[in-house]
This record gives sequence, C-alpha cells and structure tokens, in this order.
Amino acid sequence: MAAPTTPTELPRPLLFERPLALCDESKAEQFVTGGILWLPPIAREDARRALIRLKASRDVPIDAKIHCRTLFSGDARRRSPFAHFEPADVYSFVEECAKLMLNLGGLWFSAWIDQTRYPRQLKLVDGPLFDVNEKHLTGLACFAAIVNMQHHQGATYELAFDPDRTKIDWGLARLQAAHFARVHSNAIELRSDHVCLLDMADICAYATAQAILAANSKLNKKTARFVDLVKAMNIRASEFRYHPRDVGP
Repeated sequence: MAAPTTPTELPRPLLFERPLALCDESKAEQFVTGGILWLPPIAREDARRALIRLKASRDVPIDAKIHCRTLFSGDARRRSPFAHFEPADVYSFVEECAKLMLNLGGLWFSAWIDQTRYPRQLKLVDGPLFDVNEKHLTGLACFAAIVNMQHHQGATYELAFDPDRTKIDWGLARLQAAHFARVHSNAIELRSDHVCLLDMADICAYATAQAILAANSKLNKKTARFVDLVKAMNIRASEFRYHPRDVGP
C-alpha cells in the first residue's frame, strides 16, 4: 500500500490583474472625505484572506462589515458583531487592518472638503442652480480622491466603490451621488467575496475625516489619535476647494 501523501495547495493560476482602487466616503462634523485603498496586482485575494484571519483571531464573524462609524460609536457597536470589543480593541483592530494592507503593498489616498467653505448653490455648465447638500460633496470628495491617486499611481487600475443609489439634483439631471465614479471608465463590480475589501477604503476615509477634525479642533481629544493613524498609514490627503469661475465685466 502506498504511503499517504501530504495534501498540497494548488498554485494559483497566473492571471493578469490590474491594480485595484477601492473607494468609500466618510465625514466628521463639517468635513466630508473620500478615501482610497490602492492594491497592487495579484494582492486582492491575499488581502481578503488576511482580513478573514484577523477577524477569526478577534472572534469576529468573517462576514462582519467593518464600518468605522459603527465601530467607534459605543451604542452602535454594542448592536453589532463587534459588541465584545472595548474602545481600545476597536482602535487596535482598525490599526491592524491598515498594517495588513500596507504589508501587501497597499497605498492610501484621500481628499477632503470643508462644507463651510463651499457655496450652498451651484450649477453645472449652463444648467439651473441646485442646492448643494452633503451627498453632493461626498461624491465630489470621492472624485477628488481618485484624481489624487491617479496623480501618484497613474491611470492603469480597476475602480470599485460602495455606491449610494440615492438620486440627487445636479441641476441638469437627478443622478446618484457617486455618479461620476460609477461612469468612470475603470469602474468594475467586485466579486462578491471581495466586497469586504471596500471596508478598508472606509477606514481611510474615516481616519482622514477624524484627523482633519483634530487638526481644526484642538480640544477634541477623541480624534487626536487619528492624526497618528493617518501618519502610520501614510495617507496622501489633499483638500478639494471651490474656486469660483471668473466673471467678466
């Protein structure tokens, strides 16, 4: 009788993949942000497995969504799969998520908008005026984050984002807040088992928003630690400002 053989993992097929850019949004008081995790080719499956292992090590269901506004809110967290986490556990968990992505060659980019510096009405081209609300600005912040990423990493990538399907008035038409990302030539729909990677973009957007808030509100001690997290993640952040078009005489 032949000796039993040790099972071996089959090698992965060598498929061509472009880098993957994952985009999501967040806010902190008047600051609206778009955040991006850029993953190099052939890293998305390793990233998924790394998150599964991390969740298992912290007794978190593998299908639990990592949404920072839930994790860092005590009441919301207690109604979530992270109910057994103490506040310190939450921060260390998010920090470990970021480290895992960095170890895989991930890069972080973001853009932010101060709502108080933005006009309350705008118009596109020669369309009618429309009221600007938070959803308009989150769409613009995500678009600005994409431009920021492309400035550093070029235009060869696939883009995935967490869509907000609510339609809002853009003057010329009612479109989804994320319309400009949805019609992006690089936009794709993620495989169902890779959708969890969008949670990493949420971490980027949330950390940026909290760090910007900390920089503008020295008395808010709860947000101060996110300044260190943004530095550790090496998030390349930029402000998206409104520049009025010159009006002739």
